[in-house]
Order: sequence, then C-alpha cells, then structure tokens
Amino acid sequence: MLTCDSFYRIGSTHDVCQDYALAVQHRRDEASATRTLAIVGDGCSGEPHTDIGSRLVLHGTANQWTQVDALLDLEGWVERKSIEVSYGVSVARAACLHVGVPACGVTATTVLIEHHAEAPREVRGAIFGDGAISLRTVDGRLIVVEVVPPSTETGSMPAYPTYDPIHIAHYLDRTDHVPSRVRLTYMDENGRVVAVDDLDPTLADQMKVDDTCVLRVLQSPVQEFPWPRPTVAIRAEGFDLVAAWSDGCGTGSWRPSPLHPEWSSFHDRPPEGVGPLLYDLSRIVRPQGRFLHRRAFQACKNWAHADDLSGAAIYIGAP
Repeated sequence: MLTCDSFYRIGSTHDVCQDYALAVQHRRDEASATRTLAIVGDGCSGEPHTDIGSRLVLHGTANQWTQVDALLDLEGWVERKSIEVSYGVSVARAACLHVGVPACGVTATTVLIEHHAEAPREVRGAIFGDGAISLRTVDGRLIVVEVVPPSTETGSMPAYPTYDPIHIAHYLDRTDHVPSRVRLTYMDENGRVVAVDDLDPTLADQMKVDDTCVLRVLQSPVQEFPWPRPTVAIRAEGFDLVAAWSDGCGTGSWRPSPLHPEWSSFHDRPPEGVGPLLYDLSRIVRPQGRFLHRRAFQACKNWAHADDLSGAAIYIGAP
C-alpha cells in the first residue's frame, strides 16, 4: 500500500504561515513507474513575503521533478534533487520579481522525501538548510534525522538553498565555517528516547543497520559552488512511514489536557528534543486519505508550537 499526505500549521508567534507542504504522485505514461514526492518548505521569518516564496519554490521544484523518472544511485539522485531545487528557486525568484515581491522573498529551506515504484522498499530524502526526516519501523520505533544549523549572535543560521555565491561566502564568514550538525534521535515503540547520536561531520558517508532496517546517510559541506546542495541525504529501507518536517518541529511544547494529563505512563512530560512531537505525529493507524492532516489536528491538541509547522509523509506499509 502506497499513500501520501501533507499539512502545514501557523505557529503561535507568527501572523502569517510561512511554511508550505506538498505530497504528489506522478507517472509519465502507462509503461513508467509511479513516483511519489513529499516536500516541505519553510520561509525565513526575517525576510518579507517568504510565505509566497516558499510556495513558489515547492511548486517549481515539484514541476521540475516530473521531468526525469529514472531510478538513479544515491549520489546521482542527490545531484538531480539539487537541480530540481535550484530550478524551483529560479522560477520562484522570477515570479516574485514579476509581481513586485523582493527577491529575498524566496529565502526558504526545503526538506523532501521520494519513493520510486521500481525500488518498493526504499525511500530517499534530502534536507536543504534545516529541518528533519522521521522514519518509522513496522514495530513502531522511530528514527529522526535532524539538521541543527550553527549558531550566530542573531540565532541559528541555516544554509538556505536560495543563497547565491555572495550570500554563501557571507554565510561561511558569519558561521566561522562551522558545519551544521546532523543528529540522529532513536525512540522505542513507547516513545522513549533511547539514544541521540551527533554524526561526525568529517565522515561523508555512513551506514546505520539493524535487524530490520538500513539507513545510509550522506553529509555535504556548505560550499560556494556547486550550490544548492543538501546538508544531508538519506537512503532508507525497512520503514513503513517516512516524513519530511520543517524546523518548527523543534519548537513544540507539551500542554496537558484533561484527556491526556501525562505524556505517557513513564513520564508526566515528554523528554527534550524533536523526537517526542514527531513520535506523536507519526502515530498513524489509518494511512488513508488526509491521514497526516488528521493526525496533526489530533496531536496538536496537546502540543503548542511557536514556529510554523509543516510535514509531508509517504506510507509504504501494509493496508
């Protein structure tokens, strides 16, 4: 069974939702394999009109995504995703300028995941800037791959895929060439955090394997050319639900309710980090129709999020 869905919600500190999300399927013709794309965009809060830009970047990327349906190796796939996101940024910038919106309106991060019917057990993902990808095993465990940007005097600073070479050089100066951290959070089937692993940034290609699943992680340094590049890309097998998330998942705060006064039978409040909120959002029982939209509506009754929150998921498990 293969389904997909997406949602986006405004944060409590925002007047306009600058997040956007899409989940689409494409088949070029009857002889071609079906491909599924789930993608989220997060407009920069410090720039004007990025609610417009994030939508345009995603639609431009999705449009270019339909043009090539070959199943590539992971390195070739990363190159192709970089081209698609770059195209999305270019057409978004042109559209903004055409209607009088400043070019900085396209300043947005992008997180995407993709499934190709010729590799039915495999899902690939890429994070451009910041955000997270969650992977749920059949028995309910969760792995979260998160990009944590370096901090500056004005806050965290993601490497936006919309930057040109001048902005990238400025970014490297502002961050003292400190790379973003790629963090893996492991949760058991009961929602308890069992391990947190900050990957060594000097190791570009790493494998995480257990009895039921395989996760390959590629890290890319920020560089002036070629750009854009994903901070991290993954190839995953053995998971039934994979989702892309904006960095708003890191601003979740638990709020007890009469029906759910405690986080679980183990803790009255959830542990720190993005894991607990994404675990709650991944507790999907019926993956049909607007399954992620429904789950977000229910989960956010007990979760407040200061930043906008968006997610897009692909389900490839049993009916």
